[in-house]
Amino acid sequence: MRPVRLERTTCGLGNRRSILLSYGRESPNDCSIILDHWKARIAVRWPIMTQEPSVVNRWSALLADFLPGYFAQTPALSALDGQCAIVLHGSTTLGVDDAVSDLDLWVLVPDAALQAAESIAGTRFFSFELAGKKGHLNLEAAGDALAQVDRCDLERIAELRRCRVLADGCGLACEVVSRANQPMAEAVRRTWFRYHYVEMRGFHRSCDGPIERGDALALLQALVPTLNHALRAALVLDSQPYPYIKWLGHAAAQTPTGRLIIPLVDNIVKLLAQDALHHPGPEAGHPLGAKLREIRRVLIDSARVGGIDEPWLERWWVYMTQAAKGISSVTW
Repeated sequence: MRPVRLERTTCGLGNRRSILLSYGRESPNDCSIILDHWKARIAVRWPIMTQEPSVVNRWSALLADFLPGYFAQTPALSALDGQCAIVLHGSTTLGVDDAVSDLDLWVLVPDAALQAAESIAGTRFFSFELAGKKGHLNLEAAGDALAQVDRCDLERIAELRRCRVLADGCGLACEVVSRANQPMAEAVRRTWFRYHYVEMRGFHRSCDGPIERGDALALLQALVPTLNHALRAALVLDSQPYPYIKWLGHAAAQTPTGRLIIPLVDNIVKLLAQDALHHPGPEAGHPLGAKLREIRRVLIDSARVGGIDEPWLERWWVYMTQAAKGISSVTW
């Protein structure tokens, strides 16, 4: 039996069937053949990882050693030979490495390959464990990933901007990541800031009644989305996409407007620890209401400094429908 010959193509290496046919038949050693193939393919892009932070470097190196065997032993994944990109994202790419963090991977594939893999596994979600840490691998259509960027899925765009591409033989990840790293257009900035600002004002107003009535639960339910929309508005105003909610505060602290709001949010957290939800009204003298008004003022002043001085900054309620519809009219 002659040895396997791995030949590079424009997509990295030859496809699985070509490799197996070099044996003259469907070899019982398919797994080892695919293992060698994936090791070679992942190594193609490895030099770019050496300049990344130590946490990302460590897990990227471990994944580079682990994934070839995992793919080779998983029928649905081994069938993706040469047709996918592997992307590390999530908390690890922020340098977070603790007992509760995990490893998140996207595997971007063409639509046809995704359907084939899903038909084999019955799922697009795969779990694994590496060096004591749990990991998750999600198959996604590369076309869908591009569409998410185009329609301004700002959470996904923020995630793509800090992701680490582990393998991309066919350039699928390169295209998506490159698109996500384009500067935020002014139309996107204005439209999405208006949306989050108007939503923030609406939820802020929803805090008034619960404060007057002494309804702590209703106040909490209105307070949380008020803060979330305020932080998102701050990031967009500074021309930055915002991350998933658990990293929203960390991201806002890195931008000019966000840095003005974060101390006020911290004050609100401290007030909550002091049972401010049960603080009696009226709203005008309520400590949480006072902090929310400060946040509102920061956003208004920063918007005007940033060239946005529109009627909806004050008469926000008139523009609620327009603001909500507006975000579907702009593309990244």
